[in-house]
Amino acid sequence: MTYDRSGRSRPPQPGIRLRVELDDDPQPHRSAKIEAHLRVDVSADGVPGDLPAVQLAVVIAVDVAESNRAAVRHALPAVLRALPDRISFAVLGSGPEPVRCYPRGDAEWAVADRDERRRAAFVVGSLPLHREGPRPAGYAAWVAASRALLAGRPVSVRHLVLITDGSSAAGETRLEEELDACAGQFSCHVFAVGSDWAPDPLL
Repeated sequence: MTYDRSGRSRPPQPGIRLRVELDDDPQPHRSAKIEAHLRVDVSADGVPGDLPAVQLAVVIAVDVAESNRAAVRHALPAVLRALPDRISFAVLGSGPEPVRCYPRGDAEWAVADRDERRRAAFVVGSLPLHREGPRPAGYAAWVAASRALLAGRPVSVRHLVLITDGSSAAGETRLEEELDACAGQFSCHVFAVGSDWAPDPLL
């Protein structure tokens, strides 16, 4: 079974598709635990005249604990290699607070091409991830860091991809306030990994 979240009926945005493959068709309820295989595809939707790739800016934020490093090291380079040419992108990693880990140096943004994607995929092998246990920053810190970064990129389509294992949820106090500040500024997809997390803050 495959779910497509490309959102083609909505205004143009990065074509980020989540495919979930299941062995059967379980009935949804809050206590259900489902084994699934996920695939994330990133592409530039729309013909070039309607949505030039250069008008896309994507922040990939990785809010994942150190114990899940193996999964991140396997999946994230594949996502980076799938980025369309000429879009602007940046990667945020975990520390006590979100920190930009690519591009390195003074530049806040990288522009995707074959060499840039390869460099990014290599660098994320040492992506800073946070230690086990909840952090006081919560999801609001990720949204705020992304908002500040995207504010400096005046392109027509700006997007956040938040990959999380749910460990930032505890102690959340500023999320609603930050979401209000972000209204109309950029769109967002959230992909949750692992099994020990509460879905409510992500909905």
